[in-house]
Formats: sequence, structure tokens, C-alpha cells
Amino acid sequence: MANQEYKFGGLNPPIPFLTGDASVLYSIISEVNRVNELEPEDLKKRNALYLYKLMSHFSKVSAKFPQRLQNDLSCFSENSELTDLLNLVKPADKYYFQRVSRDIQESKVPKHHLPLYWATTSGSTGVPLKIQRTSITGIIGMAQVPWMHLASDTDFSWKVASVKPSNTNLALSESWDPASGLLFKVGPLLSVPTSEDVFRQLEELERFQPDMLIVFPSVLKEYVSIWDRGIKSALGLKVIRTMGETLCEETRQIAEELTGADVLDTYSSTEVGRIATQIAPRSSYVVNGYSLIVEVLNERDELCLPGEIGRVVVTDLFNYATPLIRYDIGDWAVPQDEHHRRLESIKGRSRNMITLPDGRKIWPLIGYREFSEIVPIRQFHIRQVSSNSLEANFFIDVLPSLEDRDKVDRIIKKCLGYDFNIKSNYQTTPLRKLPNHKLEDFVSLVT
Repeated sequence: MANQEYKFGGLNPPIPFLTGDASVLYSIISEVNRVNELEPEDLKKRNALYLYKLMSHFSKVSAKFPQRLQNDLSCFSENSELTDLLNLVKPADKYYFQRVSRDIQESKVPKHHLPLYWATTSGSTGVPLKIQRTSITGIIGMAQVPWMHLASDTDFSWKVASVKPSNTNLALSESWDPASGLLFKVGPLLSVPTSEDVFRQLEELERFQPDMLIVFPSVLKEYVSIWDRGIKSALGLKVIRTMGETLCEETRQIAEELTGADVLDTYSSTEVGRIATQIAPRSSYVVNGYSLIVEVLNERDELCLPGEIGRVVVTDLFNYATPLIRYDIGDWAVPQDEHHRRLESIKGRSRNMITLPDGRKIWPLIGYREFSEIVPIRQFHIRQVSSNSLEANFFIDVLPSLEDRDKVDRIIKKCLGYDFNIKSNYQTTPLRKLPNHKLEDFVSLVT
């Protein structure tokens, strides 16, 4: 195996998407497998070492991180208990990271973690967030994709169709993704934009006849509804991979029955990448223990017992640009084991499709990246209340001018592709969350 002793910390590793060198990717994948096989106590010692180094770094270069520490870090060491190190830092939510996202200057980031890039997300909770990630977090994210395929015994010669909001147009390519394409000879990939009407999406998929479909759960739900009603024949698939939202059991079950496919779900976020992945049908989610510490906490900030629902709190061990240490990501989950190395299920985190007046259903790209440049929105929630009208609620520190409000309305209409009537409300207090503890970006009340 190439580069068995490769470690993040003091080296300046070659970056595959710049050099075309697959050895680093292969090394990371092998290390992911090794970490997954560690005994719980060995994994805690390994993570304590990485966490102590990370906390020491931010204690020196950050003006704000030391304020989160509940004790003097000098009283601890890389040999300290992982639990003791974690308890030094109180969990922080998206609002905190909104305020500190520009705390670390690039000059204070270790050179071997450069270049930096910005990751922008709403996290499906209506709280826009923009954080810095590094080249190393990028390469780890790349390596997680082929690891997932290998762990699931995916046939790399399969034809794959990807239906995502990030697909800007219909396109056929010879590689599934940059990492898999470096390591393996893979089958063709069809990219389908979610901005297309659902029936047009299905027409393209029928023409391509993929073996594996990568799709968001809300889009799959629309496909399942169409297939189940006999409006179109279901695709014959081997695997359906879902991501980006909570996959409801009903959608999974009907999709499996109609297509004959295994449905495998992935829990991820823009801020930290892949958090946990199903690698076998109807199995638990394998936590990404290589680069993340994932805790599921109760209301007392204690680890939940297996089977209990709690808040997902994530620590990214390799992000040396943004201190994502005990980041309360805004999701809810159920751990399967006491060490939280597997998750039984993911709760919340669901968006709905929007129904246009002519009956077409599309993915609701709201345009938060654009309107956040005009008005510094801290929280938003948009509901479709009829076929041609929306209610938009915003939490903001300072109420915007009428001109800026009009600009935000125009952006929403442009992104949705329809001139909706929009009733907007701006307030300087947080918006109320839904009963499932989530505040989804968009909810449709139109059936």
C-alpha cells in the first residue's frame, strides 16, 4: 500500500484534485477502515490526541475560541481522557458560528492545510451559515465517496444517475466523482438538475436506464408517488442512494418494492461532510469516526443511551480554519450503541417539493445565498400556502428597508421560476421551531 505511515499534522500532502495522485486517497481509505475496526477505548485515545492538538491550535490563533473553554487547557494533555477534553467546550449552535465564521485569518492556518475555501449552507434549518474549510477536509471528503462504494460492494462498472440541486444542466460524463474516477475505471454518469420538472427528470432516467440512482429523499418521494399510481413504470434499479434530507420509512419501503433496489441513505452536511452512512440495506448508519467525533446528547448535554433521541453534536478533527468543536448541527438522531459509532436513525431534516400553479413539482431553491448578501438573514422559513402564494418569515438583527425587502422577494421569485404572491414578515426575535425540533427552509401546505 502506498504511504502507510501517512499522517495529517506535519506533512504537506499532495492534493489529488491538483496533482492527480491517487495514493493519498488510497491511504485515507485504508486508514478509515483501520479506524473503523479500532476497539472503543483505542479510538477514544486516538481522538483525544487529535482533539488536544486541534484545541491547542485554536487556543493560540483564535480570539474567540478560548472564551468557550470552561477550564485552562494547560491543565490537560494529549493523554487526557477524551470525555474530559470534550467537556471543556460547551456545545455551540449555528448562531454562534455565524458570528465567528471569519475569526481565523488564513495566515494563521498551517500551510499544509491550505488553500482554504468557503462552504455555505442553510443546514435545512433556515439558519444560513458560511464557514471556512481546508484542503485537508476537502481531500477527506473526496476519499469518503469511494470508501462508501467499496464498503457497500458497489460495482464500479454500473451506470449511475445523479439528481441533485447542484446539477446545473443535463449532462453525461465518464466519471462518477473526482475520487472514484482516480481510483477506478467507472461507468457513465448522468447528471439531472432538480430544477427540471419531475416528469422530465423521469423521462431522462428512463432513457438512460441507470443501475444506481443518487437522489434527495423528497425527489424520490415524488418518483415513488408517480410510479405507485401507475402514471409511469418504475425504473429497474440495483441501488438507490439518498442524501441531504431525512429519508422516511414509507418512501424507502415503496421504492424498494417498486424498483427492486436496495435503498442506502447517507447523513451529511456541507459544514463537516459525511457524518454517517448506511452500507447495507436497512442497516444502521456507520459514523465517520475517522475525521469526526459524533455525539448524540440529551437536554443535559449528556450522551444519550442507545435508542434515545437527542441532538447531534459534531467535532471536525481536521478543520484547522474553523473551530467546529462540539458543533450543535441542529439535527436529531438515535444512537444504536453506547459509544455512538453507529446511529439507529436520523430524525428531522426534511424539505418539501414546491407545486407550481400548472401542476409541476420542482425542488424549492429559495436563493438564501443571494438574499443573504442583501439582508444579513439569521433565520428564515418559507411556506407555500396556496398554488400561487407564499409566506416568508425572517429573523434579522435590524429590520431592512422596503427596497431591500422587495429585492429579497424578487430573488425568491427568480429562484423558484414563478411570480408568487409573497407575504413577508421580518422580526428581530428567533422564529419558532416545529414540533420535530426543526425549522425547515421550506414547507408546502399544497397537496
